[in-house]
Amino acid sequence: MGSGRPHVQFVLDSAVRSETLRAVARSDASTEDVLAKVTASDSAVYNALKTLERRGLVRSTKNGWQATGSGWLVADLLQQREQADVLLSGTDYWETHDTSVLPRRFRTRLVELADAEIFEAPETSPHGVVEEVARRVGRSTGVDVISPIFVKDYDSSMPDEDDARLIVDWAVAEQALERAPTLDEFDQYDRTEFRVLDVSFALAVCDDCLLLSLPTLDGRYDARTEVIDESETAQAWGQQLFDHCWEQATTKTEFLDDHA
Repeated sequence: MGSGRPHVQFVLDSAVRSETLRAVARSDASTEDVLAKVTASDSAVYNALKTLERRGLVRSTKNGWQATGSGWLVADLLQQREQADVLLSGTDYWETHDTSVLPRRFRTRLVELADAEIFEAPETSPHGVVEEVARRVGRSTGVDVISPIFVKDYDSSMPDEDDARLIVDWAVAEQALERAPTLDEFDQYDRTEFRVLDVSFALAVCDDCLLLSLPTLDGRYDARTEVIDESETAQAWGQQLFDHCWEQATTKTEFLDDHA
């Protein structure tokens, strides 16, 4: 193994090394294959392969060049950097909204939302986001929702199904309890299970999309902008985030016992 700069920085310092490592990591490739995939001179690619090999990031086999375990780790980091650039380009949403409210292990995976659309309500339709979210949630059956605030349109669109789950912010649950004439009328759902958790972001994992709303940097809920991603990768990220919050949340029975 070579010495000097750390592996990641060593690869990043050269566009040819970065491109060559990613070309090898995508699949075992002969030298000719790598030369065809990398947009650089043959000599530059040969040199990149040799330096990557000395670093222990690739190795030569009878089937061609192959990424080592270390090489795969670096190649994955390069892909994450590329996805982060895609995620952050063309919008100031991530600059103006607070990602720190997400658990760190999910925040570090936000690049999985690189295909997301930032849906903004036009001035002529200030309730456009609420209507869009209510429409998408309402047409889903197995939907999982986290809500930090009470919005009547969201409340009425939430399906009452065995495959639907709801997490509401603690303050929202307490306000609902105060409004309910009796404890029996506190829970409006017959089949949807819900829990309570201190939470400041909104999330919906629908049948065909992920919906995410982060607070602004000053902590305000943003009802005019929504992150919408219809990719399976984003839905998987959202489902795992919801399940994490569900495990942390207080059950309805525990909540009512605390307020008895």
